[in-house]
Amino acid sequence: MMGRRSRRGVLGGAVAAAVSLLAVVACGGSGGGPAGAPGANTDNGVLRMAFDLSGTATPVTFDPAGGTAAGAQVAWQLPIYDSLLHYDTSGALVPGLATSATISDPSTVTVTLRSGLVFSDGTTLDANAVKASILRNKAEPQHGQLSAVLQNVSTIDVASPTSLTIHLSKPNAGAFYALLAGPETFVSPASADLARSPVGAGPFMLAQYVPQQRMVLKKNPRYWGAKDIHLAEIDIVSVSAGPQQVNAIKSGQVNFSLVQPADIPAIRSDSSLRLVTHTTDTSLLWMPLCKSEPPLDKPLVRQALSYAVDRDAINQAVLQGAGEPAVSFWPKDSVFYPKSLPAKYAFDVAKAKQLLAQAGYPSGFDLTLVLLPSSPVASQTAQIIQSAWKAIGVNVTIKQSSNFVSDLYINHLGQTSIVPAIGTGVDKFKTLTPGNVGDLCGYENPELTKISTQLQGIAPNSPAAASLWADAQSIISRDALAIWLDFLPTAAAVSPSLADLNLVTSYLVPVPDYHTVRVGRQ
Repeated sequence: MMGRRSRRGVLGGAVAAAVSLLAVVACGGSGGGPAGAPGANTDNGVLRMAFDLSGTATPVTFDPAGGTAAGAQVAWQLPIYDSLLHYDTSGALVPGLATSATISDPSTVTVTLRSGLVFSDGTTLDANAVKASILRNKAEPQHGQLSAVLQNVSTIDVASPTSLTIHLSKPNAGAFYALLAGPETFVSPASADLARSPVGAGPFMLAQYVPQQRMVLKKNPRYWGAKDIHLAEIDIVSVSAGPQQVNAIKSGQVNFSLVQPADIPAIRSDSSLRLVTHTTDTSLLWMPLCKSEPPLDKPLVRQALSYAVDRDAINQAVLQGAGEPAVSFWPKDSVFYPKSLPAKYAFDVAKAKQLLAQAGYPSGFDLTLVLLPSSPVASQTAQIIQSAWKAIGVNVTIKQSSNFVSDLYINHLGQTSIVPAIGTGVDKFKTLTPGNVGDLCGYENPELTKISTQLQGIAPNSPAAASLWADAQSIISRDALAIWLDFLPTAAAVSPSLADLNLVTSYLVPVPDYHTVRVGRQ
């Protein structure tokens, strides 16, 4: 079941994704409601956004099957292609190019399209085009840019121009269902050169791209919902994350920019700007642990380390008080939030020392933390963790890394790290189940693996899913399988000229809801 689309609402591998996320926006999260409206607005304004287009972590591409991290390029791919489903303010999937999507059984998803859809070049978009696009994306070389679940597509039956049924080789229709809103199922004509001259069915079309400098997207008059799009153009200007993005919006170069937590005070103190902040489940600051090797193979040791972390202090010192202390995968506003766990692992140095002694480490031990590059949030948090754990006898060596994934997850040059992002939905389990690069040191918990498999076969927002998430988070907390720190805020600096601004936060990179935002007359 899918809810009704609200145009006022938010549209609705973790390790490699985190690296790409940092290079593009530096941090992520959700709008706490739309930014206020100016005195008057128009339907032909220009949204000017600051994003890092340098390609430092992943080259800019317009091909959904290009790049190296799923969802890292939605800022421009989403408005060009649109998606079969959208996200609403609660994170539920609602109609997009498709009017409905139904899980018939754990291995089958049936999709019904809107009638009369066309691509921006006038080519018909029907069920055959969707089938061709999904199979094309599946067949492309995989570099981490698309979810592995896409490879489970077995066959696709087209029943009519507006109806298709997707059959999967594994019972993970629930996991595939979420892909209907992602780049895995972005639709394009089979003949298009997507990397350089993208053709999609979204609200905008690529008009100009100057590598590492700027891209211009123009409104697509053929878009199915064109009458509800209030922008004439989106200009994306390349600005490095950090103070440069703050300067860009203060100078009027752009009217929207995501900003790092460290820059929040500068925006708060500027009466000419508005600050939009919130938290989302994918922007989670956490610590993976090498649970298959001593000393972190002992649950008591992992529990001790978790008790020795002051999450409120990290929120205040690193996130300017705009974050939210974390107890597991989901923040407080999620239906999956584990209400029974908040008191678990409250900051308690004495308890931490006691548990270390019980585990056979009364004098502590040495630990290496591999630091994610180019992340002020990770760097500051690592310093706090180093100091806190020293108080219980754990000596942390912070290892700078220029090849984070290889150093930590492949070569195991450290036992932990600070990671500022995690996957969406069941992809969160990639950090804790075997067969995934993000599962540090190849840990396996049969209970957790079973739950992950069950979740992949059912509707993401069903009561059964809520029950399984509760069971999973209880296991994760009991065994301290990771150290959850804080949910990072998405912080966006917004010009007073923008109205009805919400943030799309269910993707790796938060972006404005292009369906609601308006630009007012100044």
